[in-house]
Amino acid sequence: MPEMPYEPMLCEPSDARILDAIKSDGWICQPKLDGERIVAQRKLGQIYLWTRRRKNVAKKFPEIVEALKHLSQVDWILDGELLAEGGFASILKRNTDDALKIAILSKKMPAIYHVFDILQIAEMVMVRNLVLEERQAILLTFSDWNKPRLKLVESYPATEARNLFDRITAQEGEGVVLKCLDSMYEPGLRSRNWLKVKKLKVVDVQVVGATKSDAGLPFASLILLKDGEYFGKVGTGFSDSDRSEILELLKTHSDGSRGISLPRPVENETLIRCAPIDAEITLQEEINGSPRFPVWHRFRTEEE
Repeated sequence: MPEMPYEPMLCEPSDARILDAIKSDGWICQPKLDGERIVAQRKLGQIYLWTRRRKNVAKKFPEIVEALKHLSQVDWILDGELLAEGGFASILKRNTDDALKIAILSKKMPAIYHVFDILQIAEMVMVRNLVLEERQAILLTFSDWNKPRLKLVESYPATEARNLFDRITAQEGEGVVLKCLDSMYEPGLRSRNWLKVKKLKVVDVQVVGATKSDAGLPFASLILLKDGEYFGKVGTGFSDSDRSEILELLKTHSDGSRGISLPRPVENETLIRCAPIDAEITLQEEINGSPRFPVWHRFRTEEE
């Protein structure tokens, strides 16, 4: 089996204010998709589906492999996102090596490969070194894209970014990606030439402690409850000075922390326990009772 040809280019997170700031014709915007990032490759007639963890998951998605076999008879490398109805949680359910389950899930919960970039065609191995505008033109003519389980991601002028973002998030979508048309593909890098803007949900939680830090910080993350149950941890969204102030606050609430049950691994890394303190975090979504991409927001006041 060949090795993964390229690691995918990554987006730099950006504030929603950028949607109104970019007015240049040198940018496009695309929907931000909520699935599994996949670099798809055809080599010597074989189809490979590479994840960001450099794993080939082709056997888990036979319906995508079958669709890609009919895309073109020359070797190619594409970049895109694998989605199934129900979003990222549905893709997680496809993570099995059991042949019978794979056959059932490929029909019960079929995926679609949404393509948004092309990195190689046959002997044109340096397609990725062309600027995005040229790669997009090649991608449009590479196929008619009228094939089951395959879809070309639609692009819009950057001037439509705000309207697209509002429309997508109103339908519970993730957000948008802004891309510079004059940029080359940068494998494995998180680049300012690709900016992602996501709508996050604010969730009420309770802070019941903090975990130890191996990096010399006051603490690594805050331990959270939601609806009286362990909800997870949040380790981003505050500065070093914020961490110091938060730790001092937790110390003032350290009495009355008994009776709160935490998973054993969390107990083992706990720095301090405290009585529940009302707070808010932002997150992308909840999966199986845990936050996905949680970010610290603030403590709530007693009046709220």
